[in-house]
Amino acid sequence: MAADIAIAGHLCLDIIPDLSHMPVLGKEEFFRPGAMLESGQLTFSTGGAVANVGLALVRLGAEPMLIGKIGGDAVGRQITEYLAAHGGDTSSLIVDPHADSSYTVVISPPGLDRMFLHCPGANNAFGPADIDYERVAGVRMFHFGYPPAMRHFHRENGRGLVEMYRTVRNHGVVTSLDLSLPDPSTPAGNIDWQAVLAGTLPHVDVFVPSFDELLYMLDRAAYDTMTSTGAGCTGAQLHDLAGRALAMGAAVVMVKLGARGAYIRTANAERLAPLLTRLKLDAVEWADRELWHPAFRIDGPPQATGSGDAAIAGLLMAMLQGCGPVAAVRAATATGACSVTAPDATSGLVPWTELQARLESGWPTVPLEIEAEGWREEGGAWQKK
Repeated sequence: MAADIAIAGHLCLDIIPDLSHMPVLGKEEFFRPGAMLESGQLTFSTGGAVANVGLALVRLGAEPMLIGKIGGDAVGRQITEYLAAHGGDTSSLIVDPHADSSYTVVISPPGLDRMFLHCPGANNAFGPADIDYERVAGVRMFHFGYPPAMRHFHRENGRGLVEMYRTVRNHGVVTSLDLSLPDPSTPAGNIDWQAVLAGTLPHVDVFVPSFDELLYMLDRAAYDTMTSTGAGCTGAQLHDLAGRALAMGAAVVMVKLGARGAYIRTANAERLAPLLTRLKLDAVEWADRELWHPAFRIDGPPQATGSGDAAIAGLLMAMLQGCGPVAAVRAATATGACSVTAPDATSGLVPWTELQARLESGWPTVPLEIEAEGWREEGGAWQKK
């Protein structure tokens, strides 16, 4: 499977203090000004879509091409060394001596949502002209992650993002796109993301956002209501949001749902045709499907850093293997579940054959209730008829 897939986009160094020993505290207690809370061992790992999806694919057994930009500094050298030590191909990394390498401090206390302190650094210097399109033309799939965190790919209503995807697809490569949740106080948080997606998704075959990201970009008022009330997603919301993404041009939409698993909806056979041909997928299996796979049970509290990227790696690996949509969404959910057993994004992952063995052994799932009509459970996944 060498050079079957290229992973491009956001790349940084993750700095993760171990907070797992701490008691469960409320937000007011944990973020109390002037307080000093004792942390455990510090973990360094790479982060961002390039490292998280790329190294997850390496753990699964693929050999992806990794495309990202770093600075010529100590952080950049540490990123390169970490990727190489974990089997990543660093030959396509771009070193910009005038940029600072990106880093993220990951704060993940028990019982609270994660918080990130992020320096974008070289990611804001990375643009569509940095990609070697002739080399990318040799792979079957191209995945790009986190355009909201990369200035050249979201400004001017995503002109650079559209340019990149149009060029890659013109080479006959299957394309995949992941998002990240913008900071509402930044320019990226206040641009017209509906317009960006409307221009980009006609050139995207596989679209893999989280529910929060998709809601933020397609229905900001509903997102604000959700965050203020703590409400979860419903089957009707997923159907509507995924339908809008398909109408904009995507062929396959997988929405990452964390503790509620993963949802997938696909377009008709005509829109799917280039993807199906390139990946040798079955049109009858893939066309006009709507599936929701529950999360798998794990032992201990989840460590969510990078789990969404791991789920993407599971989906892309399954598609490269020629799997059907049920097996693909199951692999995505299972890979995400493996990821949350470790504090970083990839060390909890296992090779593809071992992952399949776990699934065949009857790995139990978390009960799933869907707030919508027309769904029924079949073969471990819920399907809408």
